[in-house]
Amino acid sequence: MDIYRIGRAVLAEIPVNGGAPLRFLATNVRRERTGIHATLHIVLGDRDLAWTTCNVERDEERGRLARKAHRILKSTPDTPKDCPAEQDLVRWLDEFCRQVWPVYTEALTPIPLVPEPGPPYNPLLDPPLIIEEGGTILYGPPGRGKSYTALALAVAADAGVPLGPIRPVRPLRTLYVNLERPTISMARRLYAVNVALELPPDRPLLMTPARGHTLHDLLSAIEHAVSSEGVELVVVDSLSRAGMGSLVEDASANRVMDALNSLHVPWVAIAHTPRADATHVFGSIMLDAAADICVQVITQRQDRSLGVGLKVTKANDIPPLPRFPILCYEFDGGVLVSIRKAAPREFPEIEAERQLPLPDLIVETILDQGPMTAAHLAELLGYSRSHVVNTLSALQAKGAVTAYRSGKEVLYALRQDTLPLGGEEGEGEDEL
Repeated sequence: MDIYRIGRAVLAEIPVNGGAPLRFLATNVRRERTGIHATLHIVLGDRDLAWTTCNVERDEERGRLARKAHRILKSTPDTPKDCPAEQDLVRWLDEFCRQVWPVYTEALTPIPLVPEPGPPYNPLLDPPLIIEEGGTILYGPPGRGKSYTALALAVAADAGVPLGPIRPVRPLRTLYVNLERPTISMARRLYAVNVALELPPDRPLLMTPARGHTLHDLLSAIEHAVSSEGVELVVVDSLSRAGMGSLVEDASANRVMDALNSLHVPWVAIAHTPRADATHVFGSIMLDAAADICVQVITQRQDRSLGVGLKVTKANDIPPLPRFPILCYEFDGGVLVSIRKAAPREFPEIEAERQLPLPDLIVETILDQGPMTAAHLAELLGYSRSHVVNTLSALQAKGAVTAYRSGKEVLYALRQDTLPLGGEEGEGEDEL
């Protein structure tokens, strides 16, 4: 009997007199308080003869399943006369169930780990809000743009196109698991996001329309999609629909994180925050501990636009991101029409969370808006002109920026984009 693991399942095949093989399949294998449990299937060719969910260590339950499968096998008109005897079926199932747990956990056996050069993570986005084989929690209070942002990230990753200042390293086949909203709502949101990202409006996205169900209900379907559809990124909306117990309990939180990590592909999950505190994920600290990256969604509304800052508050292996991205969502009549990088000082409440030193703010502003005068920089950034001039002089000394004359003005630009300072006041107008 050949027994091997496939994903989260264990499979055995037994040749039957040169005909279709007899298969034993154990899915959803797990250790419970009372023993090893799984969903067992006995299959001949393409026929599922019998199945049950049980404790595989209990002889009575195994015997009942094997005898049921044998009765069905004998009563089928096209079953060969020399089909396996009942005692053989019982014996084979006993042997299979004895090996289910050792085979299932074989991949966890300690092995010598060979050192490998390179950074400790492989980014899938720039900045690295999603990393290879990592999990990201996107959290914030209700109604703050988390779902739109998760959907926009999913579409951008799937299509391999920029999302404002966020750029996918490569296209990623993406599955969006919708546990929160009506399908018609998601279809219209997807249309708007496609338009906002300048993609064909009717471009589809692989999505599970499962409002009213839980993540626990869908795990098998998600695993099947990962293998059959080549899914490389899973986005879940949201953890509050996990269906694995209260998220404030450590054991329940660990079950949720274990389920997501067992998909063996990167994932992004939306989470909510406590009513009185928007700075951390609602529930057990084990949610934060098991995630590789936690991203706080910080928002600010202005007329017909919504600013969304994505501040990394916890990360494994990746460096801190002081210049976290800020997106600007623009709406017309309540419909999303564009997503772009927010301009400097466009959303000051969000930028206040960045806590960037002035030199970094100056470089970021010039990078975004191009060469400008010290007076213009001071006005945009809200600093005194003398402080900005002194900082620009220090940046020039380090070779980060340079200056040149344009008419009567001195413009500052990033070193790689500029002309040297020179000429007399009033000489021609050099342009970058």
